Amino acid sequence: TFLNKIILILNILKEIKIFEKKFFISRSPIASLILLMLNSKIIVELHHPFHSKIFFKIFNFLSKKKNLVQIIVISKNLKKYLIENINHNIESKISVLPDSANQKQYNLIKSKINFSKKNIGYVGSFYKGRGIELIKKISLILKDFNFYLIGDYSNYKFHLKNFPKNVNFLGFKNQKSLKKYYYIFDIVLAPYADDVRVSGDKLDTSKFMSPLKIFEYMSNKKIIISSNNQVLKEILKNNLNCILCNYKNPMEWANKIRMVSSDTSLKKKISMHAHSDFKRKYTWEIRANKILNLIK
Repeated sequence: TFLNKIILILNILKEIKIFEKKFFISRSPIASLILLMLNSKIIVELHHPFHSKIFFKIFNFLSKKKNLVQIIVISKNLKKYLIENINHNIESKISVLPDSANQKQYNLIKSKINFSKKNIGYVGSFYKGRGIELIKKISLILKDFNFYLIGDYSNYKFHLKNFPKNVNFLGFKNQKSLKKYYYIFDIVLAPYADDVRVSGDKLDTSKFMSPLKIFEYMSNKKIIISSNNQVLKEILKNNLNCILCNYKNPMEWANKIRMVSSDTSLKKKISMHAHSDFKRKYTWEIRANKILNLIK
């Protein structure tokens, strides 16, 4: 609301007075623009283009200011988009740092769910484009597999009666309790469509995203079967650290799930490679150190 924006501005002005010689790192478009106009040194982190064309125009103007130290984006596609739509001279100010995840402690807690090689997991949201309808189609093909979907589905409840019995909606789980579910998942899914929405359903992020879910899966040593969206290929390599499928072909997904489930050596090879990639490049500690180096 307008009142919240005013309160935000007042808080920023207060912080600037206290920390006027410090760096600011901001993901808020409003806060970023105010800080730039007040000549504070700032790193702006963007996960998608601005919602508003007005913000884009103002940011275009302010991007030339020296106090904009760096722009952090989460994908190469987003960097390309900004260069093409803000100005071509901004490239040296843009750094690509994908999202990350915490390193896990593997004192796994056993779940009450029976473990088998036929438990398929999905952890994430239920917004448009997240692949819930695709999971439904796959589950109708793989009736001998169990599918467990974790996430807040409160706005999706009216769809639930149409799902087969082998699909289980477990609701939201906190990070601590997720461990026992990862313990029983034989395979995890990242079934992104070509149009992926964030909260509010206002913005398609399919060309720019770097999903936290991918890195959580990698950190938990799970084999990932994912959509072959171009932006996901910046992280995921088919038959190396994941298995990629065409979102529009549920039969391909079903076949790949059957193949992976029956091939223990392949599953171990790919999941361990994914975990190795995660440890080398995608922990929050590594990302934080890269940001500190930008400031230096």
